[in-house]
Amino acid sequence: MQFFSNPKIIYEDSPDGLMISIPAPKFWPVLIFLTVWLCGWAAGEWTAISSLLESADDWAATAFLVVWLIGWSIGGGFTLAFFLFMAFGKERILVRTDAIYVRKDVLGVGPTRRYDRTQIRELRLLPIPQGRDRKGRSSFGRIAFEYGEKTVTLGIVTTDDEANELANLLRARLGL
Repeated sequence: MQFFSNPKIIYEDSPDGLMISIPAPKFWPVLIFLTVWLCGWAAGEWTAISSLLESADDWAATAFLVVWLIGWSIGGGFTLAFFLFMAFGKERILVRTDAIYVRKDVLGVGPTRRYDRTQIRELRLLPIPQGRDRKGRSSFGRIAFEYGEKTVTLGIVTTDDEANELANLLRARLGL
């Protein structure tokens, strides 16, 4: 097991290939806010469901409540997924000679995307313009590459140095 300049980013050779594990960034003020918000959301969900069960005879109120509850549930579901990823998520990158497999998961659950090595072009550092250090340089970056007609990014949020380390490691492993 080896570490990048950030000891939270781990990479190791396995029988399957090079496995890189990057934890999701934890922005504690956001996590605390979302914890409180999700408690309020759950109370609203519970109240709406209780009201829906009690007001079955007023069709206008029931229709409004059903539409509202659908929107409320969808919004809460996205917020819950974002919270869980920030709190427990990881990006796992498996580099094999034939492809890169990228999986963003929460506690081991998440979709895996496969990118064929022969279609990967222009592997590079992609600075994130909002993240600047005191000297005005980009302090956050991601890895990007062209794949068919689209640009694929990976590396969640890493510093430029970590993104460069990751890009160099990927270039070496993929022969790019």
